[in-house]
Amino acid sequence: MQVSATFGPLLFVVLASTSCREGVHPVVGSKTTGSHAANKGDDCEERVSMNKPKLSLVVIRSRDMERSAQFYAVLGLQLERHRHGSGPEHFASEEDGRVFEIYPRQDETDSTASVRVGFQVVAVDAIVQRLEEAGARVISPPKSSPWGRRAVVEDPDGHRVELTE
Repeated sequence: MQVSATFGPLLFVVLASTSCREGVHPVVGSKTTGSHAANKGDDCEERVSMNKPKLSLVVIRSRDMERSAQFYAVLGLQLERHRHGSGPEHFASEEDGRVFEIYPRQDETDSTASVRVGFQVVAVDAIVQRLEEAGARVISPPKSSPWGRRAVVEDPDGHRVELTE
């Protein structure tokens, strides 16, 4: 699964990288050991200059998480219910080190509807047909493009979802 997003309000993104501070995890800032402990020495600057961050987390917010989870399940995401500590229950799908999460909207000000999410799928036409049958709005029907076969649909909360083959 490839995930891309146009970053709008309240989209949370974590970029994985290697820290140059010895023993401190680059994302959470906590002490680490073993393979997560950073190497010390003069190669830090070289590692930073060669850093190629990879998108590892996309979080969207939904008024109706069940309905949104059903929409993304049609795409093939395997979503499971999660709760981190005392945080809100949400849906999460992890594939190849990338996490896609659907959190509940707290109020009208925390919308992520301006976020555009993209997925690479095996058969754009078939997926769009299944989504349309499930009630999804097709923004741009499947057609050939410089990026391959492509379509854009809208999820139940108004997020534009780009599908490429």
